[in-house]
Amino acid sequence: MRRRTLLTAIGAGAATAGCLGLALASSEHPFAGETQTVQVQADSTSPHDLSALASAALSFWEDNSEQYAGFTVDFEVGDDEPDIVITYSDSPAGCENVPNYSDQVLGCAPVLEVGSVPRRPVVARVVAGARPPGAIRVTTEHEIGHTLGLDHDDPPANVMSNRPEDRIPEYARRVDIWETVRDIHDRASEATPVLNYGIELYNEGEDEAASLALEAVATDYQGLVNDLDVASSEIDALEANVDVETVAFETLRDLFDRLRRRLVTAVGLATALAASARGSGQQQQADLDVALEYAETFNSIEVIQLRDVAVALGLIRAFDAEEPVIESPETPTA
Repeated sequence: MRRRTLLTAIGAGAATAGCLGLALASSEHPFAGETQTVQVQADSTSPHDLSALASAALSFWEDNSEQYAGFTVDFEVGDDEPDIVITYSDSPAGCENVPNYSDQVLGCAPVLEVGSVPRRPVVARVVAGARPPGAIRVTTEHEIGHTLGLDHDDPPANVMSNRPEDRIPEYARRVDIWETVRDIHDRASEATPVLNYGIELYNEGEDEAASLALEAVATDYQGLVNDLDVASSEIDALEANVDVETVAFETLRDLFDRLRRRLVTAVGLATALAASARGSGQQQQADLDVALEYAETFNSIEVIQLRDVAVALGLIRAFDAEEPVIESPETPTA
């Protein structure tokens, strides 16, 4: 029997799927018109109901396989002699032979062509981990789509495409939110040395210079608060889109709240200390006491991680703290 290997991949560090096609044995797809037993293996720390997500993905293809793959298929979840195994994990282990493999891969599965004779069970691997449930479900749909013979150029694009702008609802808005937060983070990092310099001048008794530096940095921080509020309104617009299922809104708003509280506290700290530098007597001490309270609060607010924002937005998975954030936006797996 002649064998040939077909491998498909998503580029740019996105999810990929490897596939093995065997010699033609008939003119039909091996799943056509048959009930396939599916076993779900949840080897992931994901807090979500992975079995339910797998069932939702399988139901999608039961309803749509005839339209997109050209044949009907039924799935039955069970553990006895499975035809398909969906394995959820926290890493892309098992997908190493896929072209362009990297730790950004979100899953892999064989592309089964018409007439192929696959070795059973067929394995579809999906990275779950900290990803939002909608993203996990779409990845599962993507991998099952491959087992039905679909590739990255096949419809439906919102499931099978390797282009994030095709697959991820409101992709441009998500990227805009991410880029705004990244810009705020960068500008806040630039403001911090100025704040520290103003504090240093204050401690050295250089009141006039301290006041000027602190007032300027307070204005800078307030500008960051205003920009963050604009980005927050974009989150509201994002949630208003009923098709968006891949954003962890509660986590995202918590991250924004922490960042905003930290920025607002920095404004209060700089403003109060500038007032103390300009003042005298009891009022000077009172303003200093207020500044010290702000400083204590500022240091108590945990600094957010940019990659956590990207994960909550559904742009990437994230397990390794050194993993790039925006360079490889999440796309469906192959």
